[in-house]
Amino acid sequence: MVNIRFNDFKVESIMNNSGIFSGENIHTGIKATHKVNQGYGAILGNHNPITKGKHMVVDDDQIEFYQKKKT
Repeated sequence: MVNIRFNDFKVESIMNNSGIFSGENIHTGIKATHKVNQGYGAILGNHNPITKGKHMVVDDDQIEFYQKKKT
């Protein structure tokens, strides 16, 4: 058995498919799927106005995720 101990543990953010578990855990039937396509990127520096920007996402992975709406 592996035993890992942390003196300090800090969580900066929790995202869509994240989980934090403590103690003895048995996880069954857990499934998480999430996909995000973003086309803006990052603008760094000072005095960088963005006007009338056009953005394109090239998504070549051929994986799409559709979630049925709960009724």
